Amino acid sequence: MIYVLSPPDALPCLRDLAMVCRHPAVTAFQIRLKSSPEATIAQAVRTVQPLCRDHQVALILNDSPILASRLGCDGVHVGAEDAPVTTARDQMPRGAIVGASCYDDIALAIQAQEDGASYVAFGALYPSPTKQAKTRATLDLFAQWCQTQVDPLPSVAIGGIPLRAAEEILNAGASGVALCSGIWDDVGAALQQMDHLLNQHGDRVWMLMPTT
Repeated sequence: MIYVLSPPDALPCLRDLAMVCRHPAVTAFQIRLKSSPEATIAQAVRTVQPLCRDHQVALILNDSPILASRLGCDGVHVGAEDAPVTTARDQMPRGAIVGASCYDDIALAIQAQEDGASYVAFGALYPSPTKQAKTRATLDLFAQWCQTQVDPLPSVAIGGIPLRAAEEILNAGASGVALCSGIWDDVGAALQQMDHLLNQHGDRVWMLMPTT
């Protein structure tokens, strides 16, 4: 349901990380430290990994399948400028998660599914304070995706999303809602909103874990 993104520069404090990872609405945690050196990313993985494992939250690394594999992450997320899905699948362990950014393009999502992706992401839905988006996706894209494929991959909404918009996005057909500032700007308020979301849509919790 909730796909958590790390802040772009550094991880939040351990207390906030622990509270977010243990919330039952949280499906995945993506480490997205694009401008950080490899050593910093490795330390971030070591910090978050035990929390994710304890609470069955998938730990995803952005951009680099080779590094994700070496650090023991559950999966990797790749975009148009990263390794293709087929390459990422080959470079990750068998059964690992491979997510693909598909922007506002159903054709890209179809190709990602054919290439072995585990889920697709559409966005940006809103202007993002952490990343300059090149495309803008609309909510009807999620319904289109569900109608396009006989057995469509789970879809994630991404890009500047406030947590208050999660319910509308899920109702539009998305499997997950990716949040960054929507959580870390006020963790206490976000946890309360996730409680409400879970009460209203507990049957929509999306489990995302590696397969064996």
